[in-house]
Amino acid sequence: AIRSRVLGSGATLLPLDFTALGAFGKVTFAGAAGGRSHRLEIFGTDVDDRFEIETATADEVQILRANQSGNIFTTVDIQTPGISELDLLGLDGDDVFNIDGPVSYSRLIVQGGSASPFTDVLNYSAAGAITVYVAAATIEDAGATDVDYTGIEEINVDANGQAVGIAATGDDDDIVVSPYDATSGTARVTGKSPVINYDEAGAPLQVDALGGQDHLTVNATTADDTVEVDGVAMTVTNATAGGVVAYGADTEAL
Repeated sequence: AIRSRVLGSGATLLPLDFTALGAFGKVTFAGAAGGRSHRLEIFGTDVDDRFEIETATADEVQILRANQSGNIFTTVDIQTPGISELDLLGLDGDDVFNIDGPVSYSRLIVQGGSASPFTDVLNYSAAGAITVYVAAATIEDAGATDVDYTGIEEINVDANGQAVGIAATGDDDDIVVSPYDATSGTARVTGKSPVINYDEAGAPLQVDALGGQDHLTVNATTADDTVEVDGVAMTVTNATAGGVVAYGADTEAL
């Protein structure tokens, strides 16, 4: 079954529910005049859902069961050639959102739903240099449409060789970064979601503390590490593991 709603021309159209389409069925949302001109909301369920956006096949969306072996589909393929703005609403459950590359929408929103005890995960494959803005709850991608998110506790970024950055908030932030090696690590702003895991980064992680009195902590690994701080270049380097974190003048303490 598919539960969805189309919004267009400033008005909300009738909600759409589709059932009994069969395993090989498809649903296509196309504009009457061609092109992309409508906003589509696709609702998940109150159990664990996995939202898949397949960008290689004309922005196709499908919901499957998360945290189960095999591909147990909840919906058939949903094709969206007439959609300019897409909202994915996970509702309850531990939901996973997989965005595999740049999409053709002008706006993409991911809503994880309820917070604790649920953990909602956004897996993102970068097309260009990206920055995760914690206060604005936005993934900004220089090579693709930005992704706005709410209710997401964990973001996993496959940087595909691109640069990765994290921008904190205008408050007094404690930012914690744990580089694992030259291309991967984890970062978070203490007390705020999400945790950001990055892999295949093509440049040192860039930390933008923004306003407030901010403190940056860079953790070493469990090995015998040599850590070097360069106050002129504003970098922290784990010479043993190879991880580098770059910071700006808006970081007041290290």
